[in-house]
Amino acid sequence: MPQKNISRLIILFIIAVMTVTCSDPGPAVPEAPNSCLASLTLSSGSLEPSFDPEVTSYTVWFDIGTTSVSFIPVVEKASSTLQWKTDGMGAFTEIESGNSTGSVPLAEGGNTFEFKVISAGLTETVYTVTVNRMYLKKWDASNLNWDDEGLVWY
Repeated sequence: MPQKNISRLIILFIIAVMTVTCSDPGPAVPEAPNSCLASLTLSSGSLEPSFDPEVTSYTVWFDIGTTSVSFIPVVEKASSTLQWKTDGMGAFTEIESGNSTGSVPLAEGGNTFEFKVISAGLTETVYTVTVNRMYLKKWDASNLNWDDEGLVWY
């Protein structure tokens, strides 16, 4: 009889140890700092090169008819903070991940947009998008002539 009781005690002890081990994973391992964007989309146009979280510099080209653009940046880690600014904005402004910047007017030529991701561990990554809106050039038609070759500019 005592042998059966000892066997039962050993089995109960093993079950108790397994229960504690499975339900208590130990101290939490801190999350690795991640100051990356998961995606960055535009209201129109496309990034060159295509978006990659490891690439931090992009270009977008628009013709003169495009007068504004908006962006939707999304962070990889929900614990990160997201900020943005554009030419003439001054300091960075906080924006919620997944929200639109709203429509931003474009000047002719280059327009710079910056998106800063700050991880919970305070590492930072800044993504820069240069939006080029082509100039509307005025020219003097007096330099154009028609000859045997067709229309020529002198």
